[in-house]
Amino acid sequence: MASASGCVFAVARWSGERIERLQPRESLRESERQEREEPPLGAPEQERRRRSCAGSADVAEYVLRVDFWKAAFREVFYCFCVVEKVVIRVCLRLSISLISAFVLSAGSFLFDASDAFGADPFDLSKWTDSSSREAGARQTLTIGGAEYGFRWIPAGEFEMGSPKSEEGRYADERLHHVKLTKGFWTSETETTQALYREIMGTNPSENKSDELPVECVSWDDAVKFCEELTKRLPSGMTATLPTEAQWEYACRAGTKTAFCYGESVDSDKVNYHSSGAKAVKSRPPNPWGLYDMHGNVWEWTLDCYAADYPSGTATNPTGPKSASYRAARGGCWKCGLARDCRSAQRGRYYPFFRFDFLGFRFVITCD
Repeated sequence: MASASGCVFAVARWSGERIERLQPRESLRESERQEREEPPLGAPEQERRRRSCAGSADVAEYVLRVDFWKAAFREVFYCFCVVEKVVIRVCLRLSISLISAFVLSAGSFLFDASDAFGADPFDLSKWTDSSSREAGARQTLTIGGAEYGFRWIPAGEFEMGSPKSEEGRYADERLHHVKLTKGFWTSETETTQALYREIMGTNPSENKSDELPVECVSWDDAVKFCEELTKRLPSGMTATLPTEAQWEYACRAGTKTAFCYGESVDSDKVNYHSSGAKAVKSRPPNPWGLYDMHGNVWEWTLDCYAADYPSGTATNPTGPKSASYRAARGGCWKCGLARDCRSAQRGRYYPFFRFDFLGFRFVITCD
């Protein structure tokens, strides 16, 4: 019996080993894995691991966000650099354009001192008052590429107005003695259209030509022209309209006759009773080198018009402080009578009048 039991046990053992050998390899591995697995985790440990995984996900998301903002910052910084370069280039070009425009403007509107005053632009001794300088001495200024002449009118005394014996005189020409204590420069011609356009940028004349005197200018226009011209002259030099006394003193040029060349009119020397203004310097100058002091266009003066001169001696007279009219001198091409072109003849117009026979000349004084 014992032998039989031993045999059965041996057969069973052999059968078990045989069955085990016949099982698939995957099943064995699964069995081994299950045998090696740790026992089931408790709830606290599971929560810890869950939180650990969640923290890892948060870290990963944070890293991604940081990388995104780094990339965005790089793009923004690059765009800023590009914009900055563009702005700098635009500013530089704008600055260069503005500087160039200023230089060109200054070159167009300011005198070239070397052209105006020769080799030494700051040597104003040629222009300042001098008792040794002869009447009619000439200096030039180059303005806008053209040369304009000026004649020296020295300080002096003369009889202003006309004697009662003068043919064609008017009642407002009372003869009286005048003293001018300071010399001045007078443009040797009436202001031309070319010069007026150079200074003011416009030409209001009805009959246009560079060599014709500017006309259709009011007294206010003439004063404004002198103000603009003064801005372009060196310090100490002033352009202005002449006073009546300065104008007549320069016109007479030391003479006492009705005209600077004699008692009677000479149509070869005076443009009056004609079809229009003539080019400046078309007729001979007076003894001090001034052209068209008789005829061509009336010339505005600085003075307000007074119906009568003061009695007695007048020193540097400037006329009344206020009046409705401004005085004009010299006559014009439209005058039908020669008497209206005499040295003592006085015209009067409202300061806002503009006519094709009304112009001006200016004087320059030096401090």
